[in-house]
Amino acid sequence: MSKSQRLRIRDYRQIFQLVGQCSELGADSIAWRDHLQNAARELFRSQIAIYTESERVADPGVKDWLTIQVHLDSGWPCEADRLAMYRLYETGHPDCDGSPFTSEIADSPTPLGAACRRDSIGNRDWYRGFFYNEFMRPAHLDDAIMLRHRIGNDLRLLVLQRAEHDQHFERRDVRKLRLLGIELARAYGTTLALRGGPSVAHLPPRLRQVLLCLLRGDSEKQAALRLGISPHTVHDYVKSLHQRFGVRSRGELLSTCQPLKRVLEYGSISATSLEPAPFNGPDAPSSVPSFTPVPFLFSSGRVFCNGKDLAHEWARNGESILVDYPHPKLRDPLPPPCPLAGWSASFPAR
Repeated sequence: MSKSQRLRIRDYRQIFQLVGQCSELGADSIAWRDHLQNAARELFRSQIAIYTESERVADPGVKDWLTIQVHLDSGWPCEADRLAMYRLYETGHPDCDGSPFTSEIADSPTPLGAACRRDSIGNRDWYRGFFYNEFMRPAHLDDAIMLRHRIGNDLRLLVLQRAEHDQHFERRDVRKLRLLGIELARAYGTTLALRGGPSVAHLPPRLRQVLLCLLRGDSEKQAALRLGISPHTVHDYVKSLHQRFGVRSRGELLSTCQPLKRVLEYGSISATSLEPAPFNGPDAPSSVPSFTPVPFLFSSGRVFCNGKDLAHEWARNGESILVDYPHPKLRDPLPPPCPLAGWSASFPAR
């Protein structure tokens, strides 16, 4: 008897958990998108995840008929594979010969849908086609599934690709991905921030720490005491925050960033739940176990948003920061830097 392709209760649970995690980070327009593509890559056991939001400016077939507004990816084993795949963007024709992303998919009357590569092109034509041999094969990629959500001229795509010689996606994976798309569509614009909203994903660790101190009610002097730096340095950081968020006063800064406080406070996201970043400060209760540094699960994939390339601010996986809290009066220590910058944090030793 063939294996059933129906969704299981576990599939529903995993999708609802993933959407819930994205909603927890939903105030940050970059954080929830980054978590979505990273977590979906692990959930569907794919090698590469690519999330894009594009605006259609012309009919399919015309060069650069899609203008990419947001691009996030992860999972590349090396930069050479990424560059091999990214040559597709230089052509300006994602619907080139042999591509599973056809004009029929872009112009589909249904605004939301999920499909696997075999729905668009059979194995024979796929392995002989221009798209596979020119872009997929040099990047060591093969089968793919795609989630598409279109609103007017805006097109959101989540593409999950498996490596060469990996098992192809099943029909159950497509149904599971469609369920994810349905739940995301319901949350988009409500618990999930629209494109272009404020984000702390691109902030350096020190600016993130200073901002969290301000959101917790600290003055600049208290923030300096908490972080072990001079008040003048904190003041410079605050001025930098004003410039980055385009505000002119402390109240306007706090009002803009208050919804992002949860993203700053929670330094780690597991595959099943959001847990506060643990700490080992001097006032930690005796029942708190010892901690050992381990890397975050987030990769430092390339990030492109609203014309700004954030890759140089995310590629910091080779370093580790453990925050020290030397002052005994500080009972509310800061969490380690946010995982979106690719740092390491402290987790309970198992």
